[in-house]
Amino acid sequence: PVVALAELYRFMLSNGTLDEEEALIAHLLVERARGADSHLQPYIAVLPSTFSTPIFYTARELNLLKGTPLMEATTAKQQQLQEEFQRLRPALQALWRAAALPDEPTLVDFAWAYSIYRSRALYVPDTEAPPRP
Repeated sequence: PVVALAELYRFMLSNGTLDEEEALIAHLLVERARGADSHLQPYIAVLPSTFSTPIFYTARELNLLKGTPLMEATTAKQQQLQEEFQRLRPALQALWRAAALPDEPTLVDFAWAYSIYRSRALYVPDTEAPPRP
């Protein structure tokens, strides 16, 4: 299954289903779900398993931000993550099937992988390239 999974990633990258950032986030999701079967398990084991950043806040916690700019920014980011997760869901489901994983990733799983990626990767925009959506 590992070879088939690698081929599927290559295919999704080549046909534009996933961009490089999305492929890395998907890879984190898949390898975390594979657990002890993953060659990345020692690395994933030292990563934070949870975050306390505003995108993970409950409705009650978000309510405490009412009237602040952080409330609007947080709800916008949560909406963006929800939309991105829904857009990528078919690709994630295909990767899950290729890896023979039992349960599909959730929005919380996706937000975790997004947060891991964002907290460990530096994005420097290319001033020559069109802006990312």
